[in-house]
Amino acid sequence: MQVISHFIKIFLLKTNWSIRVLLAGSRLCTKLFLKALRYWRVFEFPYTLARLPQREGLAILDISSPKILAFYIAQKYGHKVVAIDIWEEEIAFWKKILKLTGLPRRITGNVSLAIADATCLSYDDESFDFVYSISVIEHIDDFGDTRALQEISRVLKKGGIAVVTVPFDQNGYDVFKSERVYHKAHASSPVFYERWYSPQQLQARLLVSSKLKVENLQLAFEKYLPLHHTYIPKLLQSSWFVRNLWNTFEPFVALLNLDVSSALEVRKEGIALITLRKQ
Repeated sequence: MQVISHFIKIFLLKTNWSIRVLLAGSRLCTKLFLKALRYWRVFEFPYTLARLPQREGLAILDISSPKILAFYIAQKYGHKVVAIDIWEEEIAFWKKILKLTGLPRRITGNVSLAIADATCLSYDDESFDFVYSISVIEHIDDFGDTRALQEISRVLKKGGIAVVTVPFDQNGYDVFKSERVYHKAHASSPVFYERWYSPQQLQARLLVSSKLKVENLQLAFEKYLPLHHTYIPKLLQSSWFVRNLWNTFEPFVALLNLDVSSALEVRKEGIALITLRKQ
């Protein structure tokens, strides 16, 4: 029920914002409506929100997650959120959205948008009560994922909570693409896109290196259809109409097709949902 409740509220929020942006005469409304709540986010967002400490005035760091969640937290709970991203274009996009929506200061004033690198944060030690990073760490190549977890540990206050979500596969593998990936241009060889973590990689690259205590570890998985690998890529490569039709109904399909398990060993793949605490 908590998943459905948060899903409905976030869906209504992004719909409301999209209408505001549309009425302001900007085509950015389409991108906002179609991209703000994607497939796995339907379960990643509620999981993250459920781990928020139950007290007022939290200092929160959002590391490159979909920014709609930062504003949802600011609006619903009144916490201060620093939302960072390494891509200047992403920060510029959300600044434009805020300007077009005309949201009240009590909401926008609680979110700070900044360009920053997760592997080398400029914030002081023990600056934040809560840190989260949703489906981001896996895109950092080499051992940047390990450095990012170490930085999360450094800026987290003692007793603070961190939530990290990454793709999980029992065998573990890296994905390379023969095209431009984020800031990395494709030349003569494929470039790194993301890592699907095996249980061993989760431990070695993220959990052990962070020196944070694992408080909870669950897996969001597909219980009916293997859409993520089998069907979604085909839908996204089809016609404009089919792509946008899928993007419109994607979160509702996810709500029906996804579930959460606490036993990683009985599932082949999915999204690992990890809660860590600094002792």
